[in-house]
Amino acid sequence: MMKNHVRLLMFFKEDFIYDHTFRLTDKTYLNDQPICVIKFYALEEVASTKNTADGVIYISYNDFAIHKLE
Repeated sequence: MMKNHVRLLMFFKEDFIYDHTFRLTDKTYLNDQPICVIKFYALEEVASTKNTADGVIYISYNDFAIHKLE
């Protein structure tokens, strides 16, 4: 399980923030804990018009823990 955490950290370490656009799209709850839903899209100059890269990140409002990636 630790290897998965290391891979996730390396994923975010590499220019992920600078290569994508982020939008807060929703707020949901997990066990009464508020979770923000953030959609992300790769910038066209990074992914090109032939490729797409997008997804959703679910982050806790309380401690910024990542609960899910799609």
